[in-house]
Amino acid sequence: LIMPKKILAILATARTGGNTSALLEHCAKGAEEMGAQVEVLPIGTAKIAGCLGCDFCRNNHALCIQKDDMQPLYQKLQKADAVVLACPVYYGSYTAQLKAFIDRLYCLTEKRPKKCALLLTAGGGAGENCACAISSYQIAAQYLNWQDQGYALADQVDTPAQVHAHPACAQAYRLGRALAQ
Repeated sequence: LIMPKKILAILATARTGGNTSALLEHCAKGAEEMGAQVEVLPIGTAKIAGCLGCDFCRNNHALCIQKDDMQPLYQKLQKADAVVLACPVYYGSYTAQLKAFIDRLYCLTEKRPKKCALLLTAGGGAGENCACAISSYQIAAQYLNWQDQGYALADQVDTPAQVHAHPACAQAYRLGRALAQ
């Protein structure tokens, strides 16, 4: 019996149902069509503090000492076969919520390889505006021993309808399928 892949989708925007949610729908559809189970975790309003850099986790071989909304996410992350990070681009990078989430992954010493992908939405043009977000994601994936499957960027979009009509949706769908394999 083959168990379906578990994909954890981190939705790092306070505007659920907005542009980033629209792009994530296409990724989830691709994964689900391949038989994967996709769980969307909206962290846009979660209380996730930044890493303190205290090294409690490393010195004690434990999860982060901070008790906030990140704690229940660790178990989900450890069980996931793949992770998709989805967020809008703010001032050339990803949201503060996603930055805090990624920084708090420092405590994961069991770096079991898993596939990952990045979904970005931007009201402006892509170009260099999104290079920082993409580069930071790639560095985090490498550190975590995650297998980067790529990214999809829906730029120059102001509404979910514009996202659904954007060519990035096809790439998000392909990424979902790749994550599920």
